[in-house]
Amino acid sequence: MDINIKVITVLAILGFICNVQGQQVKVTAPEDITPGETPLSVKCAPADPSKWKSVQTMKLYKRPDNMVSNSMQKPIVSFSFNEGKGSDVTWEDEELQERFGVDVNGDLASDNPFLELTIKGPNTQVRDAGSYWCGLMGIYGDGQFLYITGDTHVDIA
Repeated sequence: MDINIKVITVLAILGFICNVQGQQVKVTAPEDITPGETPLSVKCAPADPSKWKSVQTMKLYKRPDNMVSNSMQKPIVSFSFNEGKGSDVTWEDEELQERFGVDVNGDLASDNPFLELTIKGPNTQVRDAGSYWCGLMGIYGDGQFLYITGDTHVDIA
């Protein structure tokens, strides 16, 4: 293959990736928490929701500080859009689901889809620190099916 064709192919692929990366998932959370005092709220949402035709699924993961690979992340909770019923919640972290003071909220059917995990201040624990990662799957403006991700990190104060 000619070197010019290789360069053009690489540039085309990078251009597509940059376009998709511009549609990232925005993950917001405090920079740090004081366990037993500071509340923790982790929210996932498309960076520009107006460009999405629909969001079918949003899933929140957590990777503890001592884990180095994203393959070691633990699923927490997911929301899936269910036509006619709104959003279905699926808990995957039973310990967190059962912990007092923990709530999950979200809406995939609105113009501003989101998924939010909240832990009240007295109920935060050391193990709540770490990297939170969110995946979003849906139909982008031009009808393209996309899966995009975003992440943030929470430290112990």
